[in-house]
Amino acid sequence: NLKPINLIKNSLKEIVTSNDFQSNAINTAIGITSGFVAKKVLVGETHNPLSKIVGNMIELVVANKVFNNAEGIKSIGGFFLKKLFNKTNSEDESASDDDKKSVSAV
Repeated sequence: NLKPINLIKNSLKEIVTSNDFQSNAINTAIGITSGFVAKKVLVGETHNPLSKIVGNMIELVVANKVFNNAEGIKSIGGFFLKKLFNKTNSEDESASDDDKKSVSAV
């Protein structure tokens, strides 16, 4: 068990399975994706070197801001998703109530 390969393997397994690593990996992915989308939306496809530099700066700034505030962004996103799905569920329930009323009226 004291073989170097086993020590490295066990250390990597502990790192990958830790909650902090998983949370940071998700936050990093969200940040990088947000930066990329912001760059594409604001700058788009360009051949101008100055625009490319500005686009890269925008991408880095947005990615950094999103990464640093990822927990807040996830909670706000979760709130909106919950509202969206609750609204959809309540509309489905009211539609089924209307169906029940129309069936009982017949």
